[in-house]
Amino acid sequence: MKKVISVPAEPADPLGDGPPLAPPAGGRYRSFSGSMAESVIVTGASGFVGTRLVETLAARGFEVIGVTRGLDASASAELVRSDLENADAVRELVERVRPRAIFHLASLVSGSRALSAVLPTFRANLASAVHVLAAAAEFGCERVVLA
Repeated sequence: MKKVISVPAEPADPLGDGPPLAPPAGGRYRSFSGSMAESVIVTGASGFVGTRLVETLAARGFEVIGVTRGLDASASAELVRSDLENADAVRELVERVRPRAIFHLASLVSGSRALSAVLPTFRANLASAVHVLAAAAEFGCERVVLA
């Protein structure tokens, strides 16, 4: 049985200072269809958005592999502890799972406004996003959603 999650084909106005971009010709949306055998990876699976996304995807029939820094309990996903700043670890995970999609929600968040905390946090978040994108491209992942 196929499951469908609809996502707009065009992004909303990224700056928020204009009308939303029009849908493609014919008002159609691309859809992300899945079957019971299709795997997806959710990074940041133990976060606020990640836990809800994992539950939703699992309920729609996807095999969900959640990536976390810790191993919080989840009945909806196989959890994998991984350091997304490690390119080899990300590459090995994506090669093993061969996901149809990756939802990259993970990020380091620093409560400090100190300049000394900003640059390391930025570097870590940029490195993890680059590693996810590179591994997805290398192993033919169909979709990557960055948040």
